[in-house]
Amino acid sequence: QLNEIGGSGLTREGLKQAQDDLKNSLTPDGAGENKLREQTYKAVRSMIVGKADSFGIPDPHAEETYGHAMALMLKAEQQGKKDKVQDMYDPESPRWIGNVAKPLVKSINERVAEIGQNQGVTNPNGPPPLKDRIVGKLYPAPNGQVRWTGQGWQQVPSVPVSR
Repeated sequence: QLNEIGGSGLTREGLKQAQDDLKNSLTPDGAGENKLREQTYKAVRSMIVGKADSFGIPDPHAEETYGHAMALMLKAEQQGKKDKVQDMYDPESPRWIGNVAKPLVKSINERVAEIGQNQGVTNPNGPPPLKDRIVGKLYPAPNGQVRWTGQGWQQVPSVPVSR
């Protein structure tokens, strides 16, 4: 937990949490949890940073997106401390902390639009890059409109036009 007032350093609660985490990591159970946690973070990094598109072109914003995913995962870990450790780090579990990062993984259509933008081709129907998206704003999509929530896309129900 970073100090929100100064913007850097740990709060007293954050320091206490870090000390407790360090102490717990020295136990056999703590070492096992650390291994599961490490595997989870590697899996999520691979989902976001890996060359997921069929073109094999790396996403230039992938590291930035992964940083955002890490913040969401840390928050999910803190909220999930009351859950079983296995649930938080099991990709098959609905409580897997990596689930919060799934909306950040770009679809093939998003990557094609980005690649086109990088080559000087504009696609008015493509989503803007992650850094340019505005939370709550509506964007065109093949099936109508979608709203960017800051963590992913939300389909907006179409309203029938009366004549």
